[in-house]
Amino acid sequence: MQSYVVVRLDIDAIPDGLPPMPERSRRVSKSMQELDDKELLERAKRRSRSNPPLDLHPVNIAMDEATMRRLQTLPHGSSISALVQYLLSTAINKGCDL
Repeated sequence: MQSYVVVRLDIDAIPDGLPPMPERSRRVSKSMQELDDKELLERAKRRSRSNPPLDLHPVNIAMDEATMRRLQTLPHGSSISALVQYLLSTAINKGCDL
């Protein structure tokens, strides 16, 4: 079963642009498996407010059960949007095999 999460992303900051939904979901799930708990928490820190503000757009991400369970372990106040932004921006650089 899949769940859907709406995140706010700066699409221009993703090196290869926003991938289609299935690829986006695979990248996030695969990258989350590679992060340990400390790295996951570090990447889920809220983004600082900038001036001018970031150009954030709402985007759906499908997530499998294991990924959702892992997200639910994040403490209150963590930013899933910041985490997903990081994962999508770095998956290509890490050589994420899709």
